Amino acid sequence: MKLSELTPLRKRIDRLDTHILSLLNDRLRLVRQIGQLKGRYDLPYYDPTREKKIFERLNRRNSGPLSADALRRIFGELFSASRNLERPLRVAFLGPRWTFTEQAARQHFGSAPAYAPVSAIADIFSEVERGDADYGVVPIENSTEGLVSHTFEALLRSPLYVVAEEFIRVRLALLSRAPRLKDIRDVYSHAHGLAQASSWLSRHLPGVRTHEVSSTSAAAKLVRRRKRAAAIASELAARAYELNVLAPSIESSSQNQTRFLILGKSLSPRSGTDKTSLAFVLKDKVGALNHILSHFARRRINLTRIESRPSRKFSRISRPAAPSAGVSDAGRNRHGRNGGAFGYIFFVDFLGHMTDPGVRQALARVRTECEELRIFGSFPRSQPAG
Repeated sequence: MKLSELTPLRKRIDRLDTHILSLLNDRLRLVRQIGQLKGRYDLPYYDPTREKKIFERLNRRNSGPLSADALRRIFGELFSASRNLERPLRVAFLGPRWTFTEQAARQHFGSAPAYAPVSAIADIFSEVERGDADYGVVPIENSTEGLVSHTFEALLRSPLYVVAEEFIRVRLALLSRAPRLKDIRDVYSHAHGLAQASSWLSRHLPGVRTHEVSSTSAAAKLVRRRKRAAAIASELAARAYELNVLAPSIESSSQNQTRFLILGKSLSPRSGTDKTSLAFVLKDKVGALNHILSHFARRRINLTRIESRPSRKFSRISRPAAPSAGVSDAGRNRHGRNGGAFGYIFFVDFLGHMTDPGVRQALARVRTECEELRIFGSFPRSQPAG
């Protein structure tokens, strides 16, 4: 191809780039006006429902060759810049830096917010409750290891709501200063990281000593000072701490994913494709759980998750019910027989928004079957990572 053939095409691209820039600035000027109105009427600056509807509308109209994933990334950064123009956000996440939780936070909010690493899950809730952070990002479940108990307990005690969710495909690597696998004597990681790589470790490093630390990133930071130690963490952490990748993709499942919750002070409005999360304690009677589930089944409400945990492991539900949900735990007996040594708290996700008529009816009936009921929030549903 001659350069003379490229020149007119590049000129057309230059003109399009200039036009795109002009349109972007037009959009941001409108965003600034919207931000002023939100401030005047004390409305949330971040609206996950609105952002989801914009993306879905654009995705329906996208005829390619731009992929849906590329479209999401491009407009995700545009949304991030737009929010920052309205009011800069501060987002707390489970630190230190380079964790999967930070990856989830940046995937969800983009590059514009100020990100604050926090050392414990309970402290993320506290940061948002005090107003030191606008939103928090916490892990809630892993496809291999299940529910994150610390997050579940904090949800039971906090007045915050789940406003959105995010999925991250978890790829674990073995990282070390050492150049060879045979040099490794100790392996460090978060408990979930060690569990997810246990099969690989038993095959390739039998007899190695394993050590649990607060996060995968903390493990990477630790082993950079230890010659015969390795960390199970992300390859992003390897670059951050200048470690060798001795083995990539050592997780036990190729479909290993972690789901994260976005926490805020306001409930998300209905988007049309929503999910609701709640917890309840049953009354002590025969068939109690069956009665609860029947209220959802009769209204064709799809439960996507139900898990029970012994209530003695957790603080009892101590937060108010969600406004406009048509349910309340006010005045309920907090010391019923089901809260004893063999009582259970059930954690449930289902498809639908608490304002949907069928959902409201089901929740009103569920309340009559429970010792306690708490709705964590209704929020736009996200798809697991591909």
